[in-house]
Formats: sequence, structure tokens, C-alpha cells
Amino acid sequence: MPRKFQLLGEKTDQRCICFSFDRRCAQFDLNCAAVLACDTVDLGIRNDANAENCHGADRNRIDVNLLDGFWRRMASSPFMKTRHVYLIFAVLGFVILYSQFVPWLVEHGLNVGLLFRELLASRISMFFAMDVIVSAIVLLGFIQSEGKRLRVQLLWLPSIGTLVVGVSFGLPLFLFLRQLMLDRTTARA
Repeated sequence: MPRKFQLLGEKTDQRCICFSFDRRCAQFDLNCAAVLACDTVDLGIRNDANAENCHGADRNRIDVNLLDGFWRRMASSPFMKTRHVYLIFAVLGFVILYSQFVPWLVEHGLNVGLLFRELLASRISMFFAMDVIVSAIVLLGFIQSEGKRLRVQLLWLPSIGTLVVGVSFGLPLFLFLRQLMLDRTTARA
């Protein structure tokens, strides 16, 4: 009969959460899901735990510094600017959404009645639909106000993209156009 697996967690300080396991079994330290000063969450499985089943704070600092350095390098990298990341997310938003919608459209045609029946078929699907609708309305307002404030060009593009494709396309597309304008403004200064 297998032994029951018992996980006992205790918070020892701001840097580590200890987990105790039976010593005769394989030991995994689910290394402290610790939120550190720079808002990085470190989740890992390691086998270098000390006698108290904790990893040292030095190891956590190294992990955080590596992650922090990674994002700094990405932001300053000549081939991967922030605007490129937004553009990648816009393309992903378009491709992922339409990879689900186009097969349905091919199978059922443009049957709007069936579309809304399936969209609102259950409480949980209605929950997601209402969440997306509210998010889209807020996004359209944000696009117009922030875009006019920063004088972003082609504001109609993310607005139409939000209505035709969805929030997952319209938001990163607007952020791309906004970042493009900010980069141009910074380059001129």
C-alpha cells in the first residue's frame, strides 16, 4: 500500500518557504514561491536543499538577478525591441483566434444565429463572452484617449482589429503603434 504524501508548508522568512517530506522517499523541494523585491516569482524543483529542506537565499538572489538581467538585455537588444514583442503578440493573437474561428466558419458558414447560440450556450461561456465584451469596450476607450494624447497614427487600425478579431489582437497592435510613436519621439529628443 503506498504511503500518503504529506506536504507541510511553513513560512520561515521573506525569502524561503520550507516543505517537509518523508526522508525515505524521493525528496523534492518545491522551492519557495517567493515574491521578491523586484516582483519576480521563482518556482523551481531542485535537489540541493539543506537540512531544513530550504534553498539558501543566495541561490534565490542569483535566480532573480538572472531573470532581471534577461529582461534588461531584451529591452536593450537591437533585434528585439519592446515594439517587436508587441507585434509578435498581435500576430499570435490573430493567428490563434482565427485558427479556432475559421474551421467553425468553414463547417457552419456565416450562421450568426448559431454563432450566438453556441457562444451563449452555458453560464461559463457567457461569463467569458461578457468579460471579452467589457474588455473590448474599455480597450476601445483606451485606444482613443491614449492614442489622441500621444498623437499615435493609424488609431483606426487597432480599433477595427479589436472589433473584427478581438482584444488579443487589438491591444498588442495598439501597444505596438504606441511604442513606435514613443520610440520616434525619444529618437528625436
